[in-house]
Amino acid sequence: MVMKKKSRVGLFMALIFAFFSSLWFIAGYSDDKNLKLNRPPKSLDKFYPPVSKDKKFLQTMHNMSLSFKATFLYLQRGDKSKAKRWAENLVKSYLSIPDMVPEWKNYIKRELAENFLKAVEIGDMNMIRKSADDLGRTCGSCHQDNELAVKIFYYTPNWDDIEVEDPISLKKVGAHKLMKDMNDSLQFAIIGFQDGDFSLAEKSVKEFVARAKAIKETCSSCHTSQESIEALAGKSFITSLDSLTKFVKERKADEFFKSLDKVSYYCSACHTTHLFLWEIKESLAE
Repeated sequence: MVMKKKSRVGLFMALIFAFFSSLWFIAGYSDDKNLKLNRPPKSLDKFYPPVSKDKKFLQTMHNMSLSFKATFLYLQRGDKSKAKRWAENLVKSYLSIPDMVPEWKNYIKRELAENFLKAVEIGDMNMIRKSADDLGRTCGSCHQDNELAVKIFYYTPNWDDIEVEDPISLKKVGAHKLMKDMNDSLQFAIIGFQDGDFSLAEKSVKEFVARAKAIKETCSSCHTSQESIEALAGKSFITSLDSLTKFVKERKADEFFKSLDKVSYYCSACHTTHLFLWEIKESLAE
C-alpha cells in the first residue's frame, strides 16, 4: 500500500510548527533583549512549593506595587498624610527583600528608597518624580534579570513527581517514560501501516490509544474544571483516538492519518502549554 505524501507530511505539522515557533520566540527575544536565564537563588525556594506554600515574597512584590500606586494616588488628591503612609509601606517592603533573598541585596539601594520617602514627606513633585524614577530603575533591573526565570522555575509543573499506571505493562511509570513508550507505539503503528504489516499496526495503535487515554487522566490533577479538561483532551480527543483503532482495522490510510492529525493537535496544545517551559526549567535546574 502506498501512502499519500500529503497524509504523511501533514501528520506532525502542528507539533513541528509549535516546536520551531518556540525556538524563534526565544531566539528573537534573546537578540532584542539580551535574554539570559539563570536558576533563581535557592533562598527563594522557601517561598514557593514544594518547599512551602508561603507567599510572603510574592505578597511583598504585590504590596510594593500597590503602595507605589497608592502613594501617587494620594499625592494627586493632595492627601499628604496618606501618601506618606503608603510611601513608608513601600520603603519597608523594598528594604525587606535582602532579608528574604540575600543574593539580590545589590539590587536594593537604601539611599534611593530613603530619598523617595523624604521627597514624599516634603511634597515636592519634581523631587518625587526623580526619586521614584531612580527607585523604579532598581526594581526594573532586578525584574529584567530575574522575573522570567522565577516565573518559569516556580510556576512550571514538575513532571518528575507524576506517576501513571501504564495500561500495557500494568506498572507504575513516570510521565516521561509513558510519553516515550506512547511515542514508540505511534511510530511502530505508522511503520506497520506504511509497510503493510497490519498486525504490527493494529497492536501498536491499540497500545498508543490506551497510553494516550492514560496520560489524559493526569490532566485532572491541575485542570480541575470540566471545561478546561474538555478543551485540552475531551470528547473530541477520545473520538479521534477511537477513530485510529477503527481505521487501522479497516486499513483506510487517508482516514487513519486524518484522525492522527486531529490527535496531534491535542498533543501540540499540551506540549506548547507545558513541554517547552518544562525543558527551560530543567535547563535552569542543572
